[in-house]
Amino acid sequence: MDATPREHCLRLDREKVARYRRRHPDRIKASAKRSRRDRLKDYNKLKVNGCAICGYDKSMKALEFHHANPEDKKIRISNYLFRSKGYITQEFLDELNKCVLLCRNCHMEVEAKEAI
Repeated sequence: MDATPREHCLRLDREKVARYRRRHPDRIKASAKRSRRDRLKDYNKLKVNGCAICGYDKSMKALEFHHANPEDKKIRISNYLFRSKGYITQEFLDELNKCVLLCRNCHMEVEAKEAI
């Protein structure tokens, strides 16, 4: 069965992208890293006051988002940021508003108390 013109064009586009990715893996990797870094900057601007419990604010890498009510959790903030296109959408902002920024130590303590 012959492909429709649209299917044919889509196949050609996929092949063109695949060829580019094979020829320029360094560009692809650099672009992805740059995109993640830019998204992280936007993400950090949204909540920058440090840990809500102890006030720690020295390194954003040590801060995590904790869902105050785990039952309301629709998306994982970290997945949204690092494993998707990560553009800030209303869905993302709504999910972020359900969270509290905590340092890693306080987050683990809170999670341990909730598990009991």
